[in-house]
Amino acid sequence: MIFNSSVQGASHIESGKECQDHSMVWEDPLHKIRIAVVSDGHGSERHFRSAIGSQFACEAAMDVLKELACADVSFDQDSLNQIARCICSRWSQMVNNDIESRDQKVGIEAYGCTLIAYVQTSKFWLAMQIGDGLFVMLNRRRHFRQPIKDDERCVCGYTTSMCDTNAASEFRFAFGQKRSIPKAVFLCSDGVDGTFGCGGNLYVFYWNILKCLRKDGYSAIINELPTTLSHFSEVGSKDDMSLAVIVNYKTKKYEEAFN
Repeated sequence: MIFNSSVQGASHIESGKECQDHSMVWEDPLHKIRIAVVSDGHGSERHFRSAIGSQFACEAAMDVLKELACADVSFDQDSLNQIARCICSRWSQMVNNDIESRDQKVGIEAYGCTLIAYVQTSKFWLAMQIGDGLFVMLNRRRHFRQPIKDDERCVCGYTTSMCDTNAASEFRFAFGQKRSIPKAVFLCSDGVDGTFGCGGNLYVFYWNILKCLRKDGYSAIINELPTTLSHFSEVGSKDDMSLAVIVNYKTKKYEEAFN
């Protein structure tokens, strides 16, 4: 099961600023390949096209990860760096094409955004991130974990970005083989962890999503998630919120897996 939602933050609604977040999920018809991506545009005056930048980041990552899922994958550092370079190159090309189509002289920094991306096949899983937001996995022991290392540069409102000169070198990675494919993964923009924090309260929120999925079903989650995120933006961070989720159990096995 896969699902996602991106909602305009309460402060952006009040100020009339468009949603800077973007998210996407995808799986192949046989349900053997699953991909989730989340991007958060910076939204500042300097990054005035970051809403488009975040959309491009998701699209670029999705395209590269679809290709990766069908290839023989090595997880040595050179190979991981090459994946990041491919995503950054594709994003930059999309940005430059957009700049040319508008016939305006602006820099690539206008499209600045973060990115979290995840792909899994029947043989492996791979997560990667540049900038803030959080990647969380529920492992086979039903423990929440954050396997991607923190970036100490992402503090006090500053974040690394797809528009950085050496963006590919700023990606952080986590990966594993078939035996460690998680029960579920959660990718969120910083509007979500800005509301719930980076630990216990966030995990309770995610666990409640899983319980709702078990109790009320997939359609209920799809219908209710945007409203839920908008509510927590209003009472919490006031920021745009994005969440992309992959649950690696069929409905008929769900109760056994999570009870």
